[in-house]
Amino acid sequence: MIRPAGFSFACAALRIASPATVRTPATTSITAFRHLPPALDTDRVEALNEAIPAAVQRCGYAFLTGTRLSGVAALRACILHPGTTKDDLTVLLDEIRAAAREVTT
Repeated sequence: MIRPAGFSFACAALRIASPATVRTPATTSITAFRHLPPALDTDRVEALNEAIPAAVQRCGYAFLTGTRLSGVAALRACILHPGTTKDDLTVLLDEIRAAAREVTT
């Protein structure tokens, strides 16, 4: 399996740069994770993770989908283009954080 150079960075960045939990191991070009702001209860975290993909897509700078894993909402990023850079992935993470702020205010 050939993955874009930034894929491992994306998985590591999710663990470090945002309050997130990686839900699937980085064995393919797809990674699933949950955005987990510390101040939200379980129900609000669930609603947030359901709302983030649409909010990210509305902005038009990044693409993110949602899925359900083990019965909970998760965010899903698929990184296929071999030219994907760390800067591209930083934009994705920034857009996720901005979307989270948008849907929680």
